[in-house]
Amino acid sequence: VSVGADKMMILWHLEKADAIQKVKAHSSYVQDVAWAKDNSLIATASSDKTVKLWYPTTCMQRKVLLGHSNWVRFVRFSNDSKRLISGGDDAVTMVWSCPDGQVIQRIGGHKAAVVCATFANLGGYPVPPVVTASILGK
Repeated sequence: VSVGADKMMILWHLEKADAIQKVKAHSSYVQDVAWAKDNSLIATASSDKTVKLWYPTTCMQRKVLLGHSNWVRFVRFSNDSKRLISGGDDAVTMVWSCPDGQVIQRIGGHKAAVVCATFANLGGYPVPPVVTASILGK
């Protein structure tokens, strides 16, 4: 699956190098895409300030996740596919439950855009810890 400045999400058949599905995913640039490890969902992040969840087999939209106040730069699923993190230019990382899209936690602390994050693979936590990174512009 690929996304881009054309606002599209395209699901590709790699052996044939053909598009299986093309969907106008967002109203602005699509910044990132992630596929859940259990194949249940695709998530997209956009400069339209939204995160969207999609069904992989049909590319039908499941849910729009609202909570960011600026561009969303990335999305990542947890290893068990039960959670999603997103972050971007509002300097906030959001942790969402999947597939219902409810906010589990809103993490602040950065003074600039959050450019990436990941779930830590540590046992013993009800919600896996999150590691975030930011870049401080001048």
